Amino acid sequence: MFQTYIAESPFHDRSGEDLALLRAAFADNRGQVSTLMCALADAGGPDAARRAGLRVLADAARHPSPWSRQLLTIRTVQTLTCLDIRNSRRVVTELGGYA
Repeated sequence: MFQTYIAESPFHDRSGEDLALLRAAFADNRGQVSTLMCALADAGGPDAARRAGLRVLADAARHPSPWSRQLLTIRTVQTLTCLDIRNSRRVVTELGGYA
């Protein structure tokens, strides 16, 4: 799989030392690389994936309200979680008699 990836990538003309580093990084992250390559293949290749990504960004720029609501919801949940943690720490400190 590594040879196929390198042959079809902009890294095909790298030196032997660089290829060894790339091979080691590829081996260390084999699962992630495989998942990303499958996602890229499912998208129809790099050009199709790029077009799809640009289409999503353009849609978000034209119609930001769904994205804004999602971000607001995430931020609200994050804030409530922080408040819950602070309250839990306060209760444990009081009940445990910690100074």
